[in-house]
Amino acid sequence: MRPAAGAARPFAIAGRDRFPVVGNRHSEAFATWAATYRPVQANPRPDAPFGGLLFDTSDEATAHVWAQPEGLVWTLISEDDVLALVPGFRHCDRLGHFVCAVEREASAPTDVVIG
Repeated sequence: MRPAAGAARPFAIAGRDRFPVVGNRHSEAFATWAATYRPVQANPRPDAPFGGLLFDTSDEATAHVWAQPEGLVWTLISEDDVLALVPGFRHCDRLGHFVCAVEREASAPTDVVIG
């Protein structure tokens, strides 16, 4: 589902807020996901995407992420103008990765649409 024209995107961080500030259900989906899996800090900058929780796709960051157990990794992808979190490592369509403190269970959702 596409956001309305001019609507804030999940990458929009208001001030020093930890999570995306978007006035729709997608920001709630991200907040619920983050509360469940507790992503770890990737970047200390307050203006970094997703409050600094997103590991970028640089070689150094990717090497760090891929050294983690797959059950702790989620990939942020963009497909057909939709942002989603998919479990595990994914190279195609990736915007970055999240490494979490809580390992997902086999019953975890296959993907979480956040924007």
